[in-house]
Amino acid sequence: MRAISFDEAKSHFDEVLNLVSMGKEIVITNLGEPIVRLSPVKKNLKSLPFDKLAALRAELPKMENSSVELIRQMRDEGLKNC
Repeated sequence: MRAISFDEAKSHFDEVLNLVSMGKEIVITNLGEPIVRLSPVKKNLKSLPFDKLAALRAELPKMENSSVELIRQMRDEGLKNC
C-alpha cells in the first residue's frame, strides 16, 4: 500500500489509476492524515454451467476415505507430532 498526498494524486491522477488498475492499493492523505483508499475492483468470476461442473466432477479421482475421515486423520497425526 502506498500513501500519497492529495495534491500529488490530483496532479498525477492518471498514474494513480494505472497503479490501482495493476492491483496496487493507494491511500490519499490530506495534511498527513489518510482520507481515502483506492483499491482495484474485484472481478467477478463467471461460474461454470451445471453440466460442465458435473463433467469436471466425473473426471476427478474418487477419494479412498471420506473427507471426515481424512480431516480426523490429519488432526490425529498433527497431535502425535506435537
